[in-house]
Amino acid sequence: YYNLLKTQVNLSNYLRIKGIPFVFSYSESFPSNLVIDESIKTLEKLSQNIPRVGFENEGFYTWAKIKNFPCGKHWHPLEDAHMSAFNLIKNDLDSLLNL
Repeated sequence: YYNLLKTQVNLSNYLRIKGIPFVFSYSESFPSNLVIDESIKTLEKLSQNIPRVGFENEGFYTWAKIKNFPCGKHWHPLEDAHMSAFNLIKNDLDSLLNL
């Protein structure tokens, strides 16, 4: 969780500096029993304004599994799941991207 937050904060700062619109999506939900120390609390605070989307309150992988989308040989959801996920979030993208 620490590495994910650190990467999101660093990448979002880079993209903002370069003027590149972006939105992150949740690939998976995190367990509620994570140990949250001061460094994670700081990163969570720094990441509060990062635009993110979820999929019916789930990460992409869990959502695709619940919806019974087919997966490839490495358990990654295939094109149908990606198209359905896009259709689910497309109405929110303009506002998230400030377009």
